[in-house]
Amino acid sequence: MEKGEMGENATGRLATYYVAECMEFNRYGEYREDIQSAEEAVKYYQSIPSERLNAGKGIGLHVEEEDGIPLDFPLVSGGKLDVDFLGEVYGFKEYPELLRAARELSAYLPETKVVDTKGILTKKSMDAADFADEMIKLEKNLDPDFYHTFYPKEAEHKEAIIWKALCQDGKEEYIRWLGSKIFEQKPELKEQADKLKTTLEQVKLIPPVDLKPFVYVRISEHPDIPLEEAMPLNQAVELFGKLDRQSVEEKDMAGYYKTHFE
Repeated sequence: MEKGEMGENATGRLATYYVAECMEFNRYGEYREDIQSAEEAVKYYQSIPSERLNAGKGIGLHVEEEDGIPLDFPLVSGGKLDVDFLGEVYGFKEYPELLRAARELSAYLPETKVVDTKGILTKKSMDAADFADEMIKLEKNLDPDFYHTFYPKEAEHKEAIIWKALCQDGKEEYIRWLGSKIFEQKPELKEQADKLKTTLEQVKLIPPVDLKPFVYVRISEHPDIPLEEAMPLNQAVELFGKLDRQSVEEKDMAGYYKTHFE
């Protein structure tokens, strides 16, 4: 089993486990915090006799927000891990740390009753940012000169990949490209492309917590609007507004070329 460290996670927030003898009143009885891994937390949890206090021992997660104040998320309590409750009350999109912790704890505590009516723990998932990193590796391997010429700002390109992969149309375009004949001519890259294609087809991509608003242009009749590309919402608003004003001046009417975006 892979040992997962929590600590500073992908969201940039500090997340650590805590173990309490009494989950209703955390500081009453034995209590440990600042635990870095699920494995370590489970060891402390299992060392506490179940009959002590008779109040329900458990494991929780502290997630430190930007203001430095840690939020308290109970995970295991009374021998139960309620994934439905965590998702509905707190939200895994806002706090992906909870989903990761729930997955790890359910693996280390197979005897614990898991309430997961939607099968969230069994669904395969991957951070969209990690997918973008793998796409960039493939693009560099395919044609490094082209990559460095057309994508000089890698951070911006990575963000665009994330946006595009999160849209259904953008994802389908990537699937077509990854399955194209270009990789059949390059056997050394085909395995890499096939793996990414399978990821898009079978794995749920998790958006970054700090995801910026964006639009994905699916259809465009205007040469200045990139087809099948993603762009920040503020950039799109500025561009569409500019084109709209040009159309009014040139055609003496409202509206620019047809554009479909999501």
